[in-house]
Amino acid sequence: LHSQVMTPIWPAYAVAVARRDAAGARRMFRLSVWITIVGFALPLFAMTPFIHAVTKVWLGANAPNIPNSLLWSMAGWTLLQLFGQMLATVLNGAGRIGWSAGLGVGLTATTLILGPLCASHWGAIGIVLALGAPYALVNLTVCTWQTRLTLTAIKPAP
Repeated sequence: LHSQVMTPIWPAYAVAVARRDAAGARRMFRLSVWITIVGFALPLFAMTPFIHAVTKVWLGANAPNIPNSLLWSMAGWTLLQLFGQMLATVLNGAGRIGWSAGLGVGLTATTLILGPLCASHWGAIGIVLALGAPYALVNLTVCTWQTRLTLTAIKPAP
């Protein structure tokens, strides 16, 4: 759902870059942050404690006992993805999709290596850690840096 909300925003970044509208790009970024936090991150953490009750309603007696550590690690992974999508929207709109694509390939390769190793040690939560740790440490760090460079590089037309 978040990506469906962010996707229509990226052309606004393309227009801002083309028009050299730094204020417009920063305004759009602040709106994206606001939408991500208020519309998705806060509800995510507000609803996570109720997952057990929801699965009981949906599945009745067949509802699995999902460990809280797995639920909260999945919520953390989802939060990372929310912010990653927000940053990718800026980079894609500004024509810097290569960074996102390259990091995506790198994350996939890293996860294919770390996933089985972490899963054999920690179980299902290990897979979440194998996804989240490289994503947080590398992808979000590089995308945050690139987004900052992209937004500050927009200079008003002479």
